Amino acid sequence: MAIKSVTVFIDQFSDRIFDLGHDNIYLYDYGNFHETVWTDNYYNVSTGAFSGYFSYDDSYFSRTDGVGGFYLVSPDSDVSLVDPTFNAATTNNWDYDLRASDSGSLVDSLGYIAFYDTYDTLFRTDQNDDVSPNHGDWTLAAYLDELENPDQNEIICIDVDTLNGASSHYSKLFKSTLSVERWLAGDLVYISGLEAILENFFTLNDKRLTGNISDDEFTVSCLSVSIAGAPATQELSTLNLLSSLSIPIIQAAPNVGQGNYDWGSNYADVINVGAWNIDNEDELLLSSISTLSTLDILGNGQVLKSDWGTGSNFGTSFATPKVAADITNFYSSFISAIESEGTSLGEAQAQSQALNIDYSDVVNVLLEQISTELIVTLDLAGNQATYHPKVRTSDVNVSPTPVKITSTSGGLSGLTVASARTNDAPIFTSGAESVALENITLSSVIYNATAEDSDGDQLTYSLVNSLNILVSGESAVGEIDIALFDDISPLHAERLGTLAAEGAYNDVVFHRVIDGFMAQTGDVQYGKRNNSIENAGRGGSNKPDLVAEFSTIPFDRGIVGMARSSDPNSANSQFFMMFEDTYSLNGDYTVVGVVASGLDVLDLIKRGDASQNGVVSQNPDYMEEVTYTPATDIFEINSTSGEITFINEPNFSNMDFKDLVVAVSDGSETVYKTVTLDLPPQNITISFSDINSVESQVPDNDLVFKGGYDATVAVENGKLGVLSGEISFTHVEFASQSYDHGIAISDVVLQLRDIVGLSTLSGNQKTAADIDGDGDVAISDVVSNLRHIVGLDTIEQCALVDTSDQLVTGLTSSTIADLTLIQLGDVDLSATFEIA
Repeated sequence: MAIKSVTVFIDQFSDRIFDLGHDNIYLYDYGNFHETVWTDNYYNVSTGAFSGYFSYDDSYFSRTDGVGGFYLVSPDSDVSLVDPTFNAATTNNWDYDLRASDSGSLVDSLGYIAFYDTYDTLFRTDQNDDVSPNHGDWTLAAYLDELENPDQNEIICIDVDTLNGASSHYSKLFKSTLSVERWLAGDLVYISGLEAILENFFTLNDKRLTGNISDDEFTVSCLSVSIAGAPATQELSTLNLLSSLSIPIIQAAPNVGQGNYDWGSNYADVINVGAWNIDNEDELLLSSISTLSTLDILGNGQVLKSDWGTGSNFGTSFATPKVAADITNFYSSFISAIESEGTSLGEAQAQSQALNIDYSDVVNVLLEQISTELIVTLDLAGNQATYHPKVRTSDVNVSPTPVKITSTSGGLSGLTVASARTNDAPIFTSGAESVALENITLSSVIYNATAEDSDGDQLTYSLVNSLNILVSGESAVGEIDIALFDDISPLHAERLGTLAAEGAYNDVVFHRVIDGFMAQTGDVQYGKRNNSIENAGRGGSNKPDLVAEFSTIPFDRGIVGMARSSDPNSANSQFFMMFEDTYSLNGDYTVVGVVASGLDVLDLIKRGDASQNGVVSQNPDYMEEVTYTPATDIFEINSTSGEITFINEPNFSNMDFKDLVVAVSDGSETVYKTVTLDLPPQNITISFSDINSVESQVPDNDLVFKGGYDATVAVENGKLGVLSGEISFTHVEFASQSYDHGIAISDVVLQLRDIVGLSTLSGNQKTAADIDGDGDVAISDVVSNLRHIVGLDTIEQCALVDTSDQLVTGLTSSTIADLTLIQLGDVDLSATFEIA
């Protein structure tokens, strides 16, 4: 059992399509069905003449369809021993299929044994001449030339020999009639001929309907139509049904001067295909003038078949099946992913339907994946204009210029192509990889991003909030910077930034890494390196799950997506980075960012066990430290010049990041540059002040920063010694307590006056009076002072405050600050800190 795609074509076909080398073609044609019994008599019962055996003498219809419909036609695999004409279905309008189970013998009216065979017989009405290849034969040939995996694809060809009028095959294909199969099952349901064909195919072949576990499962990749009639309500009804099932609809636009009708003019999400060709006078052959505005994608409309007619054919009709092949090839990656995961097609389709993806988004994603936007300069009588068509990537890879059809004339009058090229992404020319922030002020330009674009496109600069990941482990060591897509997925970008700022991602392992696919990490609950990681991948943060923010951004190499369960709204903290393009994820997972730098580090991350779905059970690589750069909150950039400045006066003590990601876009592509910020060297002065705010230098001593662990740093000449890194603390103490604490009865009096409301303490005095740091001056603080005064205890704690009288509980090696030391309990600020 396998999962296969089904591509549906509507066109004019002959049985020649069975000779194209594809084993899985189903041809449906319009006609009348008969159950015909043929008899082989020894003597002809009508004339009595001797005929002998092995030739049919008579026939009659045992059952007949007097209405007509679309029926399955197949090349005869049954060999008739009695009449060779039954073995050549292409020689006439009759199609015969022998029912082996309904053959037998009887005694005829003359008393001789007669043999009979029963045939399913289809009379194919209004059959086109098949001496030459039909239009649809060329269409299918063009499709098969581009199809990459024929064994994974079945083809339904619907032959509409007549196109115009209410009785035409084309009209009957979309006309709503009673479903015979459902009527036999007891349901009165009216469906179009196209729906009936699909129903018949799936009923006969899909294991979910046949019940045969050895049968395959099928999904329709697209409907390809290279013909058109006047728009009709009944067509739109069928198109609505197909779009509700997310089945892409592709139609050829009319050729130059050959018509005004196309479905896309009335149904926006039909993919309209034009020709990326020029005629023998170099005039463009896009489509008819009236349908130029509806074109979605262009392709080379030439198809070559050396043993047919002149050996080639041309038209938008033959660019269209190439687009269908591109989409079918794209869907093959989905099928491969479903099969590799061991998921049934039904389960995968149910999950997809639960996502409730808009059909327009499906179309846009497909076009994004199979086309390349070109920059074309058009010339019309010396006047030039820029045109940005989307052209099949397969054609662009051969050449961006349109293919010339030397046998064709009559293009769009006077409209030629002066030049055609792909877009070249901008390239950063600003060489600095790091920026020193020493002596930087509010008005200083800290960095000037510059880039060039060989296409001459206008460039726009922007700043991007980002994650910096320090990767460590057995395989990968280095840094990865992720540019977050705040505009595309703001909730998820904010979540990653918040968790990084909280330090939640530090020491979290890459628990699932699949070669050629992606590296997954971010389980802050079960993925910590020094803990058991047995359940890594099953947890998240203590924050609520996020509502999905799906987009049309494809999962290219370097894209960062949010991991989730089968519930689309279950992403929380886990994310993954793509090793390679994997478009089966498109539209099903939230894209949250892209690797801005460090793809080489990503590629080195230790892979997991392929047989265990990529689980890395032993010594996985991990994120040693993850920091968040809120660039748009701190900096601003001139979108034209690329000059970056601070939004507010810089406070380097609050900057716990070092990487800044800058983006530049030419309107089509965005590239990124990571700049390392060299924060100014630490400069921390420590002084104390009296009640009159007269500042004095703190005497030389060693300060002990008390917190999770003690850090002792010397103070010399009023400056704090160099810190080795970031420290957090609750308070500070002097290494030696033999100094003037300044605590006396006068301080107790000030505390009591505040408590009873006779006066109110504020600022540094309030900080000194609140000895236990609970935010209120209380009797417990008075008792602490009294115990110090009488010698029962010593108040060792001191506080550090900044110039805004705010408590300081953290410092870094790049902090620049003027701090004031306050002895707790010294309410009147009389301490001199002089060592006794």
